[in-house]
Amino acid sequence: MLRIICLLLFAFPAFSSELKQWPAPDCSNEPQTKISRYSQSPNGKVDSSNLTIMNLNIPANSMADIEAPFPKPVISDDRPSCASCSDYACYLSEDKSSALIFYKYTAWDLNAFEILKVKENNLPKHCIQTSITADKFVTKSGIKIGSTKEFVSKSLGVSDAEGEIIFQYQNKLSHEEIAEQLRWSKSTRPPTCEYFYSDATTAVTAEYDANGLVRFKISFMETL
Repeated sequence: MLRIICLLLFAFPAFSSELKQWPAPDCSNEPQTKISRYSQSPNGKVDSSNLTIMNLNIPANSMADIEAPFPKPVISDDRPSCASCSDYACYLSEDKSSALIFYKYTAWDLNAFEILKVKENNLPKHCIQTSITADKFVTKSGIKIGSTKEFVSKSLGVSDAEGEIIFQYQNKLSHEEIAEQLRWSKSTRPPTCEYFYSDATTAVTAEYDANGLVRFKISFMETL
């Protein structure tokens, strides 16, 4: 019994260490980027050319950057009661065969776009008619409606670009950002660098019919 009491007394301080504020660790020797274990791609990211369509890049541009040859964007929201739903600006090609939709999700301005082969009831409620021909709705990497799965797969650097594909890598925070993260936190243990990376996630959806690609949606989001 005495042995048990002694063990408990000596063990107690290990579980009652004082909470304290720690300085930012030196993470200069850690890699700037790391591939996430959740990524379905060996390099964790897609080339910027896949994130660019008609000179608009996700996430470098914003909805305010949408300009000629597009009409002025009308930002719509089919479900205003849904806080997690995206606002969008939709454009129809001249012959109404294809649509290009830009998405804006809460704090991320212009975080996704979608090219779509128009079918019955597959468009959002509000789409603006344009004089842009359908063949102009093409990414900088060459992905467009009618592209083969082989071409899309090669552009994305994956073996089978169909359905939903997740690309994810992690970016190391700067020393200043790490210090800011620790400013209001306290811990019993000193922080380690592995926790100071942000997740950069690109999600792709690709769908096909007998004639090739009918839907391509790509979104980018970076979160701590």
